[in-house]
Amino acid sequence: MKTLKPLLLFAFMMISAAIQAQQIICSPEIKNYIVDAESPSPNGSYAWTLTDAANTDVSSEITNGTSNNISIDWSAATFEGYTLPQTFTLTVIETVDGCSGDPKTHQIILQSGYEAPSIAQIANPICTGDETIFTLNNGTPGAIVTYTLSSDSPGFTSINASVTLDAAGNGSIDIPSLTNNNATETFTLTLNTIDDNGTDSCDAMTLSPSVSTSVTVNPIPITSPISPLN
Repeated sequence: MKTLKPLLLFAFMMISAAIQAQQIICSPEIKNYIVDAESPSPNGSYAWTLTDAANTDVSSEITNGTSNNISIDWSAATFEGYTLPQTFTLTVIETVDGCSGDPKTHQIILQSGYEAPSIAQIANPICTGDETIFTLNNGTPGAIVTYTLSSDSPGFTSINASVTLDAAGNGSIDIPSLTNNNATETFTLTLNTIDDNGTDSCDAMTLSPSVSTSVTVNPIPITSPISPLN
């Protein structure tokens, strides 16, 4: 038992270190990485490498690869051809006065991220009874988009709901009936967040700035019956 306890403690420390050395990137962008932040070696150099799951070298995407502080543009074209999620390994070796230290590694999982849909342009204005809907295009397939539908009519209560995009990343949202059938009303659709519906570990992304568009609905005129004048 005396031997088992230290071994369990060591195993726990190793697992904790592995967890700390992993990063998940949901929205591909430029990320920064640093070692020896408080005391970089003045006479040393740092050699950084980046490899994918097949051990292919993609270190060309590293900026300042000989310093202790680098950056990687995860939105670069190099990464667009990968099937996601994809695991990359970032490694750095420090050399001082010809002596090289042990390599330090950091695991990075690049997720699919989110592609916010666009809202197709609607012929504007439309008339009451027209079968017209807001159409969403080219978003992340299967993603859930939350939205707010509001109106300039004081009698309309804003609708907060969600729509699930289809396999092509498209969706549609109905335009509701007029609050006041005798008045023109403008409806505004605002897309708020997008979530990949649980296919990776990323949180829902807030669309900032939000995506919105408006459509004006005009009432059909009500004409009285024809009355003969004489």
